[in-house]
Amino acid sequence: MTSVLLTSKMFNDTYYTNKYIAEVGGVTLANINDLERYFVEMVDYNLNVTTEEFNFYEQGLSELQIQESN
Repeated sequence: MTSVLLTSKMFNDTYYTNKYIAEVGGVTLANINDLERYFVEMVDYNLNVTTEEFNFYEQGLSELQIQESN
């Protein structure tokens, strides 16, 4: 979840806040913030994601959202 959140922040001018992601994901805001910080440190602040990777996950999340709304 954290990698998708960070990627979204990099590629989009508008994105969901950590607070919103925490609420949707059923975790606390502190937990999301800790996970984000841990992930960034683990990848040594290298947040480069290819356009293809981003599009793949964005499409998957969009399809999931459509399925859940039906």
